[in-house]
Amino acid sequence: MLFQAGLRAHADGDAKGALKKWRRCLEVAPPRSPERGDCALFEDMHGRSRAQDADDAHPRARRAHRAGLVAYRAGDTAQAGRLWRACLANAPAGSAVVQDCLTSLELVKAPSAPAPTVRAPRARSEDAARRVYMEGMVLFQKGDEAGAERAWNECLELAPPRGPTELDCRAGLGFLASRRGR
Repeated sequence: MLFQAGLRAHADGDAKGALKKWRRCLEVAPPRSPERGDCALFEDMHGRSRAQDADDAHPRARRAHRAGLVAYRAGDTAQAGRLWRACLANAPAGSAVVQDCLTSLELVKAPSAPAPTVRAPRARSEDAARRVYMEGMVLFQKGDEAGAERAWNECLELAPPRGPTELDCRAGLGFLASRRGR
């Protein structure tokens, strides 16, 4: 329940409120419960990315994301999708605002806003690996654990060894394995 409340707060642009709900979930959810695991994953991902990427670190992308939220709330999903795609174009790979824009694009689900897809393998690159990792996060948020697993395995192929993105990909795969009881 707190996990879903955190997702709603995040979708409404309230990142601090989402973190607060996920942290509260960690305090009250039973150990080893699926909700506690989900809260831990999202609190870790968003808490770490927020610490590394303050809201004003990428003002152009952040403004586009906020404007997209305003358009979405006003019912203009086409404009919201355009603004969120502009947000992605102005945000560096791996930044928190990329996650926000990808998550928000899932709200419009229009043909003009295609869902992120897993790309074919490329040369090892932290940026490319981070982008594929974030695509895995979006797939996981949509409930597509198999798609997230494919993305995170591809991320391992792209990430430089022992880099921060490789660790994130391994953590995501480990989380999926623990949910499956492996």
